[in-house]
Amino acid sequence: MLLQRSSGAQSCQSDSDQALQFVLSRIGNMVDLANRTFNTHHQTILDEKNATAILHQKLISIVDRLSEQESRLERRLDEEQRKSRNYLKRYCSAKREASSLRLQVSSLKRQIVDNRQQQA
Repeated sequence: MLLQRSSGAQSCQSDSDQALQFVLSRIGNMVDLANRTFNTHHQTILDEKNATAILHQKLISIVDRLSEQESRLERRLDEEQRKSRNYLKRYCSAKREASSLRLQVSSLKRQIVDNRQQQA
């Protein structure tokens, strides 16, 4: 009977050891799975961070290029406005001069007509 108890105790301890090994194995597998999942998510986050940084740099480059283009267009607009003002000044001056010359020609024509009438 002593033998049976001894082998029964060993069997019980063996079953207990097997159950403990099974639980530890399952926990180890779960830890490995959690670790792989964490690493995958971590890598995904790093990839997204890098992609975001690249996009950020591209956006900065685009904004800089657009700012330079805007500055060039503003300078060009200022130059064209300056040319337009100068042209308008010359045009108005020429128009006044033409009007003055027409008045002088008209006055000279009257004088010529008056002189011819006096001579006739």
